[in-house]
Amino acid sequence: MDRDLAARYGVPYVHLAAFTIDVDRVREADPAEQTLPMGWEVALTERYLARFIQGEPSDARLEVLEECCMGILGLTRGDDPLGSQLPFAVFCGISHGVLPAQLHGCLERWKSPPVDLAAELASWRSEPATQARIIQHCMGSQLQPPLSPPTLACLSGWSTVPKS
Repeated sequence: MDRDLAARYGVPYVHLAAFTIDVDRVREADPAEQTLPMGWEVALTERYLARFIQGEPSDARLEVLEECCMGILGLTRGDDPLGSQLPFAVFCGISHGVLPAQLHGCLERWKSPPVDLAAELASWRSEPATQARIIQHCMGSQLQPPLSPPTLACLSGWSTVPKS
């Protein structure tokens, strides 16, 4: 979590950071390689981002995503912080039409964007059963500290709705 971004953007940034960090913590603790599809953490983050911008994206929400992506992509290889799936989720969200194409500029540092990942996620990301398994996997994690309250509230809301 970036202190300057938290001061500038407040609660929306803090909830975004908490969600991406929590999902990445679950992936690191138990990647569920045998039971969940590759890139599940990216797909779940993409779903959060669609909710984050809620239809008509505000300039502030798009600025948060741009600054977060540029910060993550500017890190030295091997310095991947928790939540570093965010740029992948932004790229996939743009590819799947759930995020505006204007966000593409913040991904320019990528020499080879994850086109194959976006195609893979497109094949199953709208399957309600797969989405439910991913959500249950996260909610059932035994992390210490546990998932943040905003992350739990988001996942709980999704667990009652088959698809965003």
